Amino acid sequence: MLLKKLHLLKMNTFRLVFDKDFFYSGDYVTGHFVIQNSSPMNIKAIILAFKGQAKISIPKSALRNASSSKPKPICILLDKTCPTPQIRLFRCATGCIIEPGEHAYRISYKLPKLIPSSYEGTFGKIQYKATAFVGVGESVAESEITVIKALDALYYESLASPQRACKIKAFNRLSMVSNSRSVFVQLSLPGVISPAGKIYAELNVSNPSGIHLSNITLYLIRTEKFIIPNCAEQLVKIILENVDLGSVDAGAGKSFKQTLVVPNNCDRNLAHCSIIDVNHSVKAVIRPSGLYSKLSLKLPVVVGTLYRNVEPLVSKY
Repeated sequence: MLLKKLHLLKMNTFRLVFDKDFFYSGDYVTGHFVIQNSSPMNIKAIILAFKGQAKISIPKSALRNASSSKPKPICILLDKTCPTPQIRLFRCATGCIIEPGEHAYRISYKLPKLIPSSYEGTFGKIQYKATAFVGVGESVAESEITVIKALDALYYESLASPQRACKIKAFNRLSMVSNSRSVFVQLSLPGVISPAGKIYAELNVSNPSGIHLSNITLYLIRTEKFIIPNCAEQLVKIILENVDLGSVDAGAGKSFKQTLVVPNNCDRNLAHCSIIDVNHSVKAVIRPSGLYSKLSLKLPVVVGTLYRNVEPLVSKY
């Protein structure tokens, strides 16, 4: 009898079709569970389970502490009482015969607000999945759900004004402490950048010294932090873009204006995740000619978006 049921399930197709490509945290996940059956089916229940998980996978060769054990996945609570909440799309205690054809069952599930965005990095990922069950048997359909954690409006407003950082460095020759020569540097950036947006950076360099600043470079950097219990944090720095701005002659000054493009996949607000964190920054590095140390100046950049309602895709169901 069980083999007959499994055979019938294999003859039919099951799909999860969502209304949008992604959902904001706090939104309703909407769509349809679609059954296309070639023969009558006796169904007692259709159950949809939701699960969120943060997972780190670091090769032992990359770990600072080689004796560290493999980190366990962390469950992201989608419900306060159950790590894998379920909703019933259909229920009939005595069973119900579904005639051959295509049948769609509406999905509506509210995501919590305090969950991180979906993410896939160098050594870890955060993912959300929906799994459909027919009756009490094995899962018949599974689909990943892309979640974006939008920035809080008040937090956004506090960062909306331009960010500035200044630094004065006295260049001293290796053995000559006297007659130091100072260089003044100021870096200005917008506070919040949208994904696939542009960073309009401005770098002002005042060089009253007699030292030639031979190379000035601007970097857009993503820093991934993976936190493993009983082990040091694992940091991964990725240079998303670097631009050579040129040089500044001795006794001169110059203002550089440069546009940096933020990759589309940078919209990942990982607040409320305890083992993975991602930050972005712009760094200016000034290298003088001769035996002088370099000057570095860095400003953080918040990449994210305010909540905005996205129109659902047109569905035939």
